[in-house]
Amino acid sequence: MRTFHHIGIPTAEKHDNETHLEDAKLYITDAAKSPNKIEWLRFEADSPMPRMLPTLPHIDLDDKPPRVVGRANQIDYVPPVGQRAEKLTHIQ
Repeated sequence: MRTFHHIGIPTAEKHDNETHLEDAKLYITDAAKSPNKIEWLRFEADSPMPRMLPTLPHIDLDDKPPRVVGRANQIDYVPPVGQRAEKLTHIQ
């Protein structure tokens, strides 16, 4: 069964306990420590992450890949070694 893991929300504001992912040029909070399972994402201007990620929220499920009903654009992003791979889905 697919279960909700977190919602990722891009932000320009600094948040407590951010972790800097140097290769991704991204500051991120730990959704597991959020009572509402929110992952805040603050990107540096020259972040190599997909352009969609700094501008739109995303939902992550515990099992991959997510099943999407409706029209979707999917981006596969393979991050630098040591970071988790993601499949990003944007529903229009």
